[in-house]
Amino acid sequence: MRYRTTWDNDRPGTEQSGRLKGDFDFNDLNRETPMSLGEFVRLMGTLDEDMTPEECQIGFDEIDTDRDGLIDFQEFIAWWTDRT
Repeated sequence: MRYRTTWDNDRPGTEQSGRLKGDFDFNDLNRETPMSLGEFVRLMGTLDEDMTPEECQIGFDEIDTDRDGLIDFQEFIAWWTDRT
């Protein structure tokens, strides 16, 4: 199974934001947005097979700005647009 990603998009406009939301929801396995650490690790594994669990945890902690242990779509898109 190939997982959908939007890693090739730069700063998302309206169309890309819609696609990014679709991809975020696609990778939200339990369909209960926000994204858990396990779901984030799975997503990052599709983007970079060499990423370690420790690196995923660091990235997750940076994205989870409200420190609730989950990444909601607003946190995710803020990270996405700041990554370039």
